[in-house]
Amino acid sequence: MPRAIEARRLAGKFVLLVAGVWIMGLVAFIAAGAQGSWLPLPNLLIYLASGAALIPAGYFSVRLHATDDREVLDQLFPRAVWCCLAGVAIFAAGFFLVLQLGGAK
Repeated sequence: MPRAIEARRLAGKFVLLVAGVWIMGLVAFIAAGAQGSWLPLPNLLIYLASGAALIPAGYFSVRLHATDDREVLDQLFPRAVWCCLAGVAIFAAGFFLVLQLGGAK
């Protein structure tokens, strides 16, 4: 297997890691809600907005690992990476804004 494909799949594994951490956080949100202690609404909205980018990133990454076709790899790799970067950027910028505006207490 060429090194370029291995490198793309390694980046895809990192994308899966980030998406997996997001899913664990979602489970924590649900568990907190089941116990009656919801987090503030802005935090929840930011978390869900970042998920709107991280869920497709995880999907593209799984497809990246499932194919051997070079053309499909060339299409899926940028989608997976850009969606992951967008999700992380939304997450970081949103929580930075919430902290600066004093919304998370």
